[in-house]
Formats: sequence, structure tokens, C-alpha cells
Amino acid sequence: MAPKLVSLDETFSVPELQQRTITRMTGTEIASHNIAGEPLNILCLADGSGYIKNHFYVISDDGIIADVFAPHLHTDSSSGASLYEIKRANYKDLIEMDCSANMNASDFVKTVVGTGTLVDAVDATAHTKYVIATTSGASSDVVNGQAGGGRLFFGKPITLQLKYAVSNNTTINYRMGVGQPLMENTVGVGAQMGFEGCTGTSVFNHAFSADGTTWSVGADLTNMVPTGSIPLGLRIDYYPSSKMVVTDGEGASDIKTTNLPPVGTATLADATFRFGVKTLAASTRWIKIYAMRLLGSSYDSQSGIKGWV
Repeated sequence: MAPKLVSLDETFSVPELQQRTITRMTGTEIASHNIAGEPLNILCLADGSGYIKNHFYVISDDGIIADVFAPHLHTDSSSGASLYEIKRANYKDLIEMDCSANMNASDFVKTVVGTGTLVDAVDATAHTKYVIATTSGASSDVVNGQAGGGRLFFGKPITLQLKYAVSNNTTINYRMGVGQPLMENTVGVGAQMGFEGCTGTSVFNHAFSADGTTWSVGADLTNMVPTGSIPLGLRIDYYPSSKMVVTDGEGASDIKTTNLPPVGTATLADATFRFGVKTLAASTRWIKIYAMRLLGSSYDSQSGIKGWV
């Protein structure tokens, strides 16, 4: 904004020096600043009056305030590149499983202990659609649903979102996550994370993870069967070597920092995403998955793996 420097021996006025420096103001201070004839470069320190913290604003000679942090609409190369271009540039690295709009039982391979079922269902009264896994009626019967092919890499961030419901908060065990063993097996200690509910421990959901040595759960979240027995949302945002930020639709939250999957590990190709339910009594138990979205990175595209190019 200031004139170009042409020598080492120049004298500057206060207005010109202001143009050559960066001023720090809150959004409220920017709004109340007398901008007429006073060009400034401003780092915003706090939201206020429509100005946003950490955005950089330039006041030109005519008093117009421009946000240098331009909106990234991702419609073309002038606004941050199109979404297609962004995905194409990163396509080999992405694993994206989006069942947020149309969950189907056929997306999952079913395995059972007993004679349980895994089917599509529509509730015409509640106007809901979901996949439901229902055990048969003998104690320790199990139904699993498995999705895989590509291996999810724990060396990069992962987000897992779920909308689910379960039949009971007694005599039931269920898990929904990435890298987890089948429900009839022990939880194991291999790299994994997700959500679990087990009435042998409590009636609450927990996030779980394992680091190759230890499997553990985080803090209590909402009751397995939430208020009004309505479908409940769950979410994990995983940051490698740092934390799992866990939230649910009732507002419960947790930050789990223990026993995270090692950054050099990945899910097995038949455990990119799994869910399952086990009955702990001589009665049926079910889990419904209404929607699921998984976003992460491909282990198969990492250097030397050669499985995805």
C-alpha cells in the first residue's frame, strides 16, 4: 500500500509508516476506527462487528476495508480451486465411505454366531430408514457387519460419524468402529478405535482405542439408549499421536489421549469399518445404523506399499 522504497535515506511521515506496519485491533476497534484517509494493515485480535479473529484486513486510500483472507468457495481456481480439483490432487490418499444418505445392508458382509440377521428396514411410522443387525435368542449370539477393501491409515487424521440406536442397555455388547475385531472375539490390542457399549461395565457409550499393547475406553458419554429412545449421533475426530475428540448428539464429549493407534499402523482390509452386536442373555438384541460417514487416508498409497496408486 505504501510507495516503493527507492533509497536507504528516506524520511517517512506517520501515515506512511502506518502503511508499512501491521496494526493489531479487535473487530470492534476496527469498526469504530476513523478510516477516512488513513490506510492501515490490521491483524484482527478478536471477533466483533462482523470482523473475524486472525483475519487480516487492509484499509485502502479510499477507506474501503478488504479482508485479505478471501472466501474459499472452491468453485474455480480463483476461489481456492474447485472441489473436483482438490479431490483429484489428493485422490490416491483419500478413503471416503459416505453412507449418510442411503445406508444399505448390502454394503456390509454379514457374519453370525447363531442365526441372526442383517437387513434393510424402513419404519413408515417414524419415517426412518436403517440397517438393522438382530441376534438370535441364545446367549452369546452375534451379528457383525464388515466393510473393507482399502486400509485406513492411522498416520493421518480420521473422522468417523454415526447415527445409531440399540434395543437395550442391559445384557448387550456392541461396537462400531475401524480396525476392531469381530464381536465374538476379544477386543484385542491391535490398532483400532470406535464406540462401544457393554452392560458388563455400565449403561453408557464410550469411545475405545488400542495401541498394539493396551485396549482402553474413555469417559462416560450418553446412555446407550438415550432419552426418548431416539437415534443418536456419535463422532470421533482423530489426530495422530495426539488425541481423539469425541462427541455425541446429547452434548456429551471426551478427549481421549491414551492408547491411541500407532501412527505407522492401519486397519486390516476386512476391517476398514465394522459394527456388531452380541446378546448376553437368552433373548435377542439389535443395533440399527441409520447413517455412517468415514473420512481418512489410504495406507495402501503410502510409500512402498504399492496397493493403491
